[in-house]
Amino acid sequence: RRRSRRKRKHPASDSGATCPSWTLQTTCRPPPPPPASRRTPSSASSWQPAAVDNSISLGDAVSTGPDSSLRILLIDDTTLTLAAETEMVIDRMIVGDLATQERSILRQLRGQVRANVGQAFGGTTRLEIHTPTAVAGVKGSTMELLVRDETIACNKEGEMFVRNIDDP
Repeated sequence: RRRSRRKRKHPASDSGATCPSWTLQTTCRPPPPPPASRRTPSSASSWQPAAVDNSISLGDAVSTGPDSSLRILLIDDTTLTLAAETEMVIDRMIVGDLATQERSILRQLRGQVRANVGQAFGGTTRLEIHTPTAVAGVKGSTMELLVRDETIACNKEGEMFVRNIDDP
């Protein structure tokens, strides 16, 4: 039995919104920001291009376009590598000796991130990444997270945990 492939009208088209194409998309999103860009809380409505040696502060969002990537080096030697079409927000950043006891928290909204957590303060830094469906944490480890409809976590080395976002 052969299944026909009819084009369906996009659900958002009744509201006047347009989508560039109808694949398996269920909602329309605003146009993506430019490749490798950042948005600060004070400029929440607009994205600015990222540049080498830009500083990133609490509350900043970083994003990559379809053909770009971004590497962030934190003060404790932690590196965050964002693959194409990734968006992340810096919610809580702990540095210095306290970073081995308290956790830094990043919010990954979409895309793929590799976190290689540093050990610059005489111990292992604690890092949590919150996604729409999960919380993943590492302490002096390397992990990758892929966020699409679900969260896929991969432990590259060291120790990590993953739990459902709704679990305490």
